[in-house]
Amino acid sequence: WGSRMEVEQFEMHDTELMGQAFGEGWFGKGVVNGFSGNTHVTGRNPPGGFEWYDTHTQALLTDVTFRNFPSGQTSKIFQTLTHADEFKPQVINGLSGIVLEPTVAESEVFGNRRRPTGAFRYFSVVDRNHWQGGGEVIIGSFSALPSEDGLGDWWVMHENCEVRDPVQNVIFCDRQGPGGEMFDAAHIGIEIPGLISGTGGESWRDDVVGRTTLFGDSMSVSQGKERWASLTRNRGVTGPVSEHLGWFLTVDNGAPKRIDLSIGQLPRNGHLILATPFPKGTTFTLTRSLRWSDENFSGVKVNSLQAAVDGSGAEYFFDE
Repeated sequence: WGSRMEVEQFEMHDTELMGQAFGEGWFGKGVVNGFSGNTHVTGRNPPGGFEWYDTHTQALLTDVTFRNFPSGQTSKIFQTLTHADEFKPQVINGLSGIVLEPTVAESEVFGNRRRPTGAFRYFSVVDRNHWQGGGEVIIGSFSALPSEDGLGDWWVMHENCEVRDPVQNVIFCDRQGPGGEMFDAAHIGIEIPGLISGTGGESWRDDVVGRTTLFGDSMSVSQGKERWASLTRNRGVTGPVSEHLGWFLTVDNGAPKRIDLSIGQLPRNGHLILATPFPKGTTFTLTRSLRWSDENFSGVKVNSLQAAVDGSGAEYFFDE
């Protein structure tokens, strides 16, 4: 546990877990050898690779070779910590230049354990140089049982997405969509007084109070199928974003009188379109608080969604 850890030019042999980092961590230019053939290694558990921590992490792995990870093991090359709803992934995880030797079955690459938690729903990693053919890929959680896990194709951001092996519980999407639009992962904190809180959560609590649904131009391929994730009493939502892709937020007990938002991760020079329903005639007061600034801010109502998207961040659109 810590911050700004760097592990470079390393070799690991016969490891049950390559590593796990809480904070900002980078692992680069290394070799992880699942089975070395050392006859003195006895009574060991199956080899394991890297495990992504569930919250407050920025874990980057670049130019790492994973070698001799056999099929049929309980541990996988990449594993996730998904036991909690309170502790949700916020900021970007990244891969680049990963090599698998020898060729490893898809079912052995990811071990993303299904659970009805935010840690499972919001897991994602951006691979900048994918091990299967190069290119940039966003990997996010996927559930074949949406009603059980509260996850309904939330990471299916466009039509170039595929579930390579259902055992992995992840979906692979090209970062560049079929129309050339680039996608990223983002996180915002959402708090609603009396409903969604940033403190006092419980690791196993998963009280569903609403949902978020993707909307936008790339949803034309959905064939009427919603892409959603459950919203719980524990703050925070992580999901895919692009210039024309937004999140539609609904809460079960009606329109809230107050919503507090905080930014955990947004693409550089990018934005997130967040929409939520209010009764006709609702009036709004928008304020902004910056930790190191006394800047005054007041929201500006505009006449179209595009005007809000093209604005400075102070604009909002209310479609009555």
